[in-house]
Amino acid sequence: MRRRRGDHRDEGSPAGEYLPGSLAAKFASSYGWPLSTNNIMVEGELDVQYFELANALYMNKHSKTLLDKSLSLFAVGRREQGGTHNFRGKFELLREILRIDPEDKYGNSFRVVCLLDNDYAGKRLCYELKDAGFVLNKDVFLLHRQMPRSTRDPAQFGKYIREQNSEWSELDCEIEDLLTRELLELFIDEYPNSLQSEPHISGSAHHYDLTTDGKSKLIRFVREYASLRDVQGLVEILQTIRYLLKLDLEA
Repeated sequence: MRRRRGDHRDEGSPAGEYLPGSLAAKFASSYGWPLSTNNIMVEGELDVQYFELANALYMNKHSKTLLDKSLSLFAVGRREQGGTHNFRGKFELLREILRIDPEDKYGNSFRVVCLLDNDYAGKRLCYELKDAGFVLNKDVFLLHRQMPRSTRDPAQFGKYIREQNSEWSELDCEIEDLLTRELLELFIDEYPNSLQSEPHISGSAHHYDLTTDGKSKLIRFVREYASLRDVQGLVEILQTIRYLLKLDLEA
């Protein structure tokens, strides 16, 4: 019998029984991605570690989680396999696999969005993905200090993003910039050589340009000393993505 597109069969099941989602799961597992029904792909392992730390602190305070069985967050790759230069091909291929195999065995539709640093490399990749047909603020998101939860319309969401972040529109926004300035200053006091240049400050926002070694030291410092207040910016991002994916803000 000829198989239809999307008709994937599990050879280990009785009579090669079709299991929806098996192709998607197999593809994701080959990259170590913990595929769920809703997924956020980020550039690197540090992004994952920061969000997981924020989630742990949130859980400790509120006994609620932001990353649950319905929402998975993973890096495009480990170490040198991560970063924007590895992102486009893998993101496009995963989205194509999910177009062919769109639902899990319970009939839940898969969805994956990407969240990129709002710096030169992230913006360039964002424009490339837009040119490839992905929708900004629906499929592709740039990290911002303020990401509203008042609309799911991509155009309106973009308008609110520009308005709410206009005060610091000239500053890059990377994952570390969502930590409090107080915590970052404590870190710099202890590891002054971690800075590549003087911090950039604009109003209530900041951008710390760290060395590669400095970024590695910072995540360890944050893990040891951060409070929930220090990572509240990360909590807000996760809750916004949950809102956009039509999930409860916490589970």
